[in-house]
Amino acid sequence: MSSKCPEGKIRSPTGRCINVGGAAYKKYFGSGKRSPKRRSRRRKSSSPKCGAGRILNPASGRCVSRDGPTGIKILRGRRSPVRKSRARRPARSRGRRQKRTNGKYSINEFFNKIFIINLEDKVERWKKVTARFKRNNVKYTQFKAVDGRCKTDAECRKKRALFMKKYKVKMALGEYPLKELLPASSLTIGTILILREMVENRWERVLICEDDIVFGRELHTRFKKGVQELEKYLPDWDVLYLGCGSYCGHRGVSKAKTEKNKYKSTLMKFYPDTGIYVEYRDDLRNPCGDCPRISENLSRPAQPGGTWCYGYSLKGAKKMLKYINNQAGEHIDGLLWQGIIDGKLIAAAFDPPVVWHQSGAFRLDSDIPWAY
Repeated sequence: MSSKCPEGKIRSPTGRCINVGGAAYKKYFGSGKRSPKRRSRRRKSSSPKCGAGRILNPASGRCVSRDGPTGIKILRGRRSPVRKSRARRPARSRGRRQKRTNGKYSINEFFNKIFIINLEDKVERWKKVTARFKRNNVKYTQFKAVDGRCKTDAECRKKRALFMKKYKVKMALGEYPLKELLPASSLTIGTILILREMVENRWERVLICEDDIVFGRELHTRFKKGVQELEKYLPDWDVLYLGCGSYCGHRGVSKAKTEKNKYKSTLMKFYPDTGIYVEYRDDLRNPCGDCPRISENLSRPAQPGGTWCYGYSLKGAKKMLKYINNQAGEHIDGLLWQGIIDGKLIAAAFDPPVVWHQSGAFRLDSDIPWAY
């Protein structure tokens, strides 16, 4: 077949040469004088309606079966509703995964700020603790700790004078040697600075964490239940412990070994005569007969020890700053439990805790020279 039609003829869509102006010409191209090329473009823009189960083939201008090879190929080139719904699925899936950390009672929404206190040179510790936060979908902000470490008495005295001037605090010399007082006081100063910032910015709730903590099982589930109970039974709280030691609840800790409390407390390594058994290996609490139950997940701490993970309400921050009165020469946990005993602070604690001190009483690479 010749590639070019004789003069006066033109090739039809079927491949035949037909007379210009003839019946076949009018059938394919109409009666106008437009060129076949222009006419074919017009046909594409005003596509004929195809019957049920059929679809227009833009290449030929004919209707073809939707289920045939050509129809399937045409449909694949379009953005059908089915393809759109598939594109949305990952977004819905991501929403479901984040659901446990979103909402009014999630740890990320309940606290306006979550601080991790960390010394700048403790890089490995920072990497480990932030990995735990990320793994548990907990947001965080680094608070660069005040460095109170000192080696000689002269260096400690010089640093003490600097701290009092720079941070506008008082640091009375007490029973502790300066080598122990300064590192402990630096944590107290850091807490004071966070509370001042909290009051200045009017944050409703702030969580303060140390950089050697581990999260317990079902963190988000238990936290959500706990803060709902807190809002219901103790709405005027000042301090909320997510984890604490000493006399801070009674569940999961006992004087005798039981089927549930089967582990020896790590405190027994240093105080072997205490005879404390715990459900969770890192538990640093003593059995407390004076820690009344608030709800299923909360108790009132009698004398909480440790400040590895606890929060303040705005009201509590103001009260704590007033109670401390810029006195930074004490351990912060001692100031807290004294304020609770004196009735200056209203405290609640998760019982058992939802956050633990890493390795319990075995203080790995501690910056404070504790007695144990």
